[in-house]
This record gives sequence, C-alpha cells and structure tokens, in this order.
Amino acid sequence: MCRLVAGLLPLIALSGTASAQDMPLFTFALDGEGWRKVGEAADSPRPKPEPLSSPHPEVSDPTAVLVSRDGGTVYYGTRSGQHLWAFPVNKDGQPVSASGAKYAPLRLHKGEKSLAVTSLLTDSDGRIYAGTPDGIQVFDPTGRLSGVLLLPAKGSPEELRWDGSELTVWIGGQKYARKMNAKGIQ
Repeated sequence: MCRLVAGLLPLIALSGTASAQDMPLFTFALDGEGWRKVGEAADSPRPKPEPLSSPHPEVSDPTAVLVSRDGGTVYYGTRSGQHLWAFPVNKDGQPVSASGAKYAPLRLHKGEKSLAVTSLLTDSDGRIYAGTPDGIQVFDPTGRLSGVLLLPAKGSPEELRWDGSELTVWIGGQKYARKMNAKGIQ
C-alpha cells in the first residue's frame, strides 16, 4: 500500500492538484515571531531611485527591481499587475533577449484585478519577497507563492531590507523588524 501511495504522489503533484504552497511557512518565518518597531530617525529608507525604465512593452510602470542571487535573472514588480516579471540577463547584467515572462503570480483578494509591488528582496535560498499593500508575498525560487507575511501597520511597504536574519520594512516612515528563519542578502 505504501508503494502505491508513494507512486501516486508524483502524479498528483504533476497534475496540478497539489497545493501551490508545499513549503511550510516555518521554512522562512519563525513561528510566534511578530513585528516590532525599531530604528532611529536617521535610519530611514533609501531615497527612491529615478523612475525605472520598462524592459518590455507589457511591463508598464515598473516600481521595483531585483537581481537574482546568481545574477542570471532580473525581476520586476509594477504599480498595477497580477504577477512579477522575469528577464534573463548575462553575467554583465545585459538582457539576453527582449522577451521576459510573467513569473510569480501575486495573490489578489476577491474582486481585485491588480496589486502594486513597492519593493523586492531575496534571501540566501533564492526566495523572493514582494512588498505589497496586502502584505509581503514570499515566493519560492520557482515563482510559487509560499506565504504572505502580514504587514505590521497599514500602508504600503516603502522598502524591504535584511539586517542579518531580521527582515525590516518601512511603512509610513516607521521601521519595523522581525526575526526570520531565513538568512538575507542584499
């Protein structure tokens, strides 16, 4: 019986009926850990860069950009979209081609047609953290949603940053941090 069940599991996963979240949240988020206010007035988010240029005609109004930890992919978030975009780049950071792909589908609430991505970050395991007004959406390296961290306050994340194993976020000019079970990289 165990062999039969073990043999069916790959088929179920391949058929698309498996849950998109097959990575437990404790893989990156510490159970019971919450947000706390931290920082000083001088420790403010970085100034916003000049508006980003669009790498592709379908990527309208990009608001966040992230280079993968291996340097082979650039991800974009937009002011109003349904997913993150991914573009392959060479070791010099130049696009391999003009064709990108819709990559990580954002979790939208019922009735929402799009969501703003205000900041992107990665960790040492290649997970992507997308700051949105609905929370920090965490995607595994294949672009599947692993979970959503609730925001510590109302508003949109102005910036996400790592401080060792603490994830920090600025909302409304206030800095918040929480310990994570993931190690960050900038």
